[in-house]
Amino acid sequence: MGRLAHTLDSLHLQDGQPDVEARSRELDSLLRHLTSSEIRRLKIELNTSANDICLEFPLELLLCITQHLDLEEVVSLRSVSRKWNETFSSAEFCLGIIKMHFRPVWEKHYNLNTDQKLLEKESLMKWLPGAIRDRIRRQHGRYQSMSILPRDGRMTSDWSDWQYKNGKIAYRVSRSAISVRDIRTNLTATYMDENRLSLENWHLSDEFLLAAKKGPISLNAWPLTDPQTISHESIRLPAPAVRISAQKNQVGIITTAHQVLIWSIGGALISVDTSAVHEYLPGFTIRQGLVVLHPLEQSCFYVIYEAWPKHFTSTNVHTRRVVAQEFMGGKPTKIKLLDLHPSTVEPLDLTGPLHDGVIGIHKGFQAQLSTRSESDTGEYQGSRRSGQTETNDIHPTAFTMATFDIYQGRFALEDYCISHHHPEDFLRSAFYWRNQVFVPVYGKPSEARNLIERASENLLIAINQRKAYTGRQSIPCYGSQGSLLRLIPAGSHSDIAYYWTGNVDYAVGDEEIGHIYDVRSGIPNIVQRDDDFVVFMNWGGWTVWCFDKGEGCSCPE
Repeated sequence: MGRLAHTLDSLHLQDGQPDVEARSRELDSLLRHLTSSEIRRLKIELNTSANDICLEFPLELLLCITQHLDLEEVVSLRSVSRKWNETFSSAEFCLGIIKMHFRPVWEKHYNLNTDQKLLEKESLMKWLPGAIRDRIRRQHGRYQSMSILPRDGRMTSDWSDWQYKNGKIAYRVSRSAISVRDIRTNLTATYMDENRLSLENWHLSDEFLLAAKKGPISLNAWPLTDPQTISHESIRLPAPAVRISAQKNQVGIITTAHQVLIWSIGGALISVDTSAVHEYLPGFTIRQGLVVLHPLEQSCFYVIYEAWPKHFTSTNVHTRRVVAQEFMGGKPTKIKLLDLHPSTVEPLDLTGPLHDGVIGIHKGFQAQLSTRSESDTGEYQGSRRSGQTETNDIHPTAFTMATFDIYQGRFALEDYCISHHHPEDFLRSAFYWRNQVFVPVYGKPSEARNLIERASENLLIAINQRKAYTGRQSIPCYGSQGSLLRLIPAGSHSDIAYYWTGNVDYAVGDEEIGHIYDVRSGIPNIVQRDDDFVVFMNWGGWTVWCFDKGEGCSCPE
């Protein structure tokens, strides 16, 4: 190749310019001596180097473009050519992908000083390929195993009074006792007040079980690290707690007197001054809805408010203003605003923390487009979602999931399209996680002999975020141990990502998908999940799908 390059360089005119005709004759002569495979290789090299404008873009612009692609689409870019593979596998591009799709990992391991960054970069590059494979596998519904966790006979009849967090299920067994069951070990511990007082509002976090009580008005915190101990921390409250949240040993509390409190477990209780929010909400009635503690910055937290006009008119009857107020060191710093227009006048459904610093604000059908503020001044700009136009703002069967990202300090609106005769009942049972909505369904009338068999017959459907165009691909159905039972033609249900059937012999056909959506459950808090487990509450107990290869589930099969 060196001799060929020297020959071409020697072919020039007297003025020093390349002799185009001589060079062309030399190249034509070369092509006659190349094999077909060498010619194909030469074409690939020419197509991916000389004419590839994309590879001339700076890294920052490439990362901006990939924000509009999902993770699987980003990975597929590497298969275009060797040059693309080099560009989209570079260390700096991969770090940008970690920041975009694995933000807590980036914040914890790379948003550091220069010396620490150099130490962490190599380990992050080794970690990323496996993390991407696991994320894509979850998005496609390819779980490792499915098991049934039998219902505790002591559990109260209130289906919605249970919580899931980090591989643990908590549920009330009496007015004064709450049990926590570890999915991985199948061990259960029961927590109660030493005086057997009634436990009111409660919350399960990664490290603690928190429960409010009356007489005196206080909040108990039991550590989950040692279920054998009954010792706990307790703090007196100025008013009963109506909403509790927690991150590590920090607890956020909203009381019936509309107070916002922060408690460091074992330490002092701090009252937060939220009066500054009123200047952004003239003419609105305000309700504190949720305290969200930053996963990494202990001094940072957000207070989420819901507000509605004091005087309703025909144009604002459906308006709900959501406010996210940031606090650093107990002092207000920034504020973000979002106007929602739900089709009903019911209070917003503040779901709370979900994944990677994302907070669930509301899920519901919208009467018109929503607006949001991207600055701290309270000025609004239009916010259009995928599939919406000026003439057809709201799809009749689309509902909106509103979220807030505490890392980016921004609201996001996502649309999901459903086909259901009773959409409000459908929505009440739906659960959102990582750009998919999970819906429990109950297929044919059960002929199961016991509750465990009945639990294994239930289904779970995952619905993708609505896009302007969705390819007509088949819908995979997975059986009891993650095996692919069959592929169903998408038909008009192209937003369905996949569906799971607990019983390997029971698979719903394409003609029955519409019937599934017609099931009227309407029971809230049926499905909860994280990246390791999906938990589905039913009469027989909990159906548990496990994604983590190393964890597994100790539930009896």
